[in-house]
Amino acid sequence: MPTAAHNADRPPLKIGAIFMASGGVGELGADSFDGAEAARTLVNDAGGVDGRPVAWVRADGATPAAAAEAAERMIRDDGVRAIVGCYGSNHTIEVSKVCERLGAVLWAQTAWTTTLFDHRPRFTFRSNNHAGIVEAAAVDFVLDRVAPRLGKAADALRVAVINEASAYGLSCGEETVKALAHRGVAPVLTRTYAAEYDGAALDFDALVAEVRAAAPDALFASSFIRDSIGLLKAMRRAGWRPPVIMTSSAGFGLYTLNLAGRETEGVLSANAPARINSAALSPHGRALQVEYVTRLKGLTGREPSGFNAMAFVAAYSLLADVLPRARAPDDPEAIREAALACDVPAGDYPNGWGLKFDATGQNTRCPASIDQWRGGGLHTIWPPEWATTTLADTPLAPVCSGSFT
Repeated sequence: MPTAAHNADRPPLKIGAIFMASGGVGELGADSFDGAEAARTLVNDAGGVDGRPVAWVRADGATPAAAAEAAERMIRDDGVRAIVGCYGSNHTIEVSKVCERLGAVLWAQTAWTTTLFDHRPRFTFRSNNHAGIVEAAAVDFVLDRVAPRLGKAADALRVAVINEASAYGLSCGEETVKALAHRGVAPVLTRTYAAEYDGAALDFDALVAEVRAAAPDALFASSFIRDSIGLLKAMRRAGWRPPVIMTSSAGFGLYTLNLAGRETEGVLSANAPARINSAALSPHGRALQVEYVTRLKGLTGREPSGFNAMAFVAAYSLLADVLPRARAPDDPEAIREAALACDVPAGDYPNGWGLKFDATGQNTRCPASIDQWRGGGLHTIWPPEWATTTLADTPLAPVCSGSFT
């Protein structure tokens, strides 16, 4: 951790922070920013970056176009040379293009699409995991650990895959189908839908009826918050749910999901880890976990989520592990060199991750966790060394019982 004292004569180091705080997924963007802010306060309290306090130049990129405009403005007008953000996959792609054109680093902290690096940017680095990693873990967990509890062979499991239509949902759906095919399983249903926040009138009851007609043993769902809640409430109205619901974080990984009531119970979420068993961390990671949780609760009063954990790790890795080692912390080429040279062991960050980038800019030390909703909260159940509890059988049953009201 940085330890130098602030130098009052040195100007703040301006870092962009683009997190949507409004719009249909504003809850997710705001929750992510809280993690980044916890990291900034920690770094500043420990002396900042080379004695310079870090100051956010913050923007609400509610849409991909707004995020791109905000990035261009803060680079041109505010002299920002590094941006942390942007939560949404579509938003992150557009901001990455702006950063590439104008010469600034984008430190991506949540985007899950596998297409982020398709335009081959030099200055985009993703500290978090993505759909390819997460969906492979989700499929393996369901086929290897859940199917036997249902008395089914993996290749006999009936699987449905649904996803919303943004870059996030499309990538998650495609990677789920790809991972299933790798295991010799063909879905009985695949469905992409336009969610409510896109302005479409999504009929949740019709969507649930379509899934029910396919009679899946397991439903893989990639949804944002309003459609996640809508789907679970529609299942309650139908008096039915599949034996297994495996989700791809996003709307199923935020505590706002509790608006769906008891239907959250037992839902599985392939995730970025939030608060894992501290025994799996290095001494540095354990100390950082205490700082992260304490600061997050002080700022928000809430428990950690996968989103603010990802954002904390992103901001902390940039501010504490990369910028202090750059020849100049406001020179994109110097930041890039320092990022590619960075080598933080797994377990040194509070969610179990480390930092080592491949040639494209993807962190290679950010595996997925599998969490389960229990008693209104998300609890890590896999991998075993990270687990804080074990897989609960309920409600792994053919239909939801009358208790889910």
